[in-house]
Amino acid sequence: MSPFPSARRAAAAATTFLTAAALLAVGPPAAHAQNTRVPLPDSIAAPAGAHRDAAVAGDRGVGIAVALRPHDEAGLNRFVAAVGDPRSPGYRHYLTSEQYNARFAPTASDVAQVTDFLRAQGFRVTSVAGNRQVVDATGTADAVKAAFGTSLGDYTGADGAHFYANDAAPSIPAALGGVVRSVLGLSDRPAAGTTAGPTS
Repeated sequence: MSPFPSARRAAAAATTFLTAAALLAVGPPAAHAQNTRVPLPDSIAAPAGAHRDAAVAGDRGVGIAVALRPHDEAGLNRFVAAVGDPRSPGYRHYLTSEQYNARFAPTASDVAQVTDFLRAQGFRVTSVAGNRQVVDATGTADAVKAAFGTSLGDYTGADGAHFYANDAAPSIPAALGGVVRSVLGLSDRPAAGTTAGPTS
């Protein structure tokens, strides 16, 4: 009998073993990266001195606005510096809206990442800005917790004002860290500067 069939079987078995080992080696880090979350910069939770009265009901409607980062943030920073520098060849060479969008606005792929993420957490995307820098969506307090890792609470401020706010600083999956700049609408406290609020 030819020795080749057994050799083929041995090679196939070795290949299967190596493939399984590779999947085991690659799988956990990928899963870990997918589950890793990063805090949003300049995030504000309930202010100091406020009293938490109760948790916001999970089905309460909330409207949010997700601000996206420029596609080429470093390039935009260089452009802004050059436009304001009298020594630069680009001094006062401003861009039209169309030129800005083409060079620096978030890409359609960036927007798709955000909208897909929001829908997966239970939000309904209601609009996307023409320059793709803001995505508006409506959902519930439960959707906020799923998407941004924080519950919402009803609070009474030190001045007696009533408002709802996020109980902790919001976070997002690390995969979106380079795309999302901030999320607004997690509080209806006027001083928080939110642009979106409850929808019901």
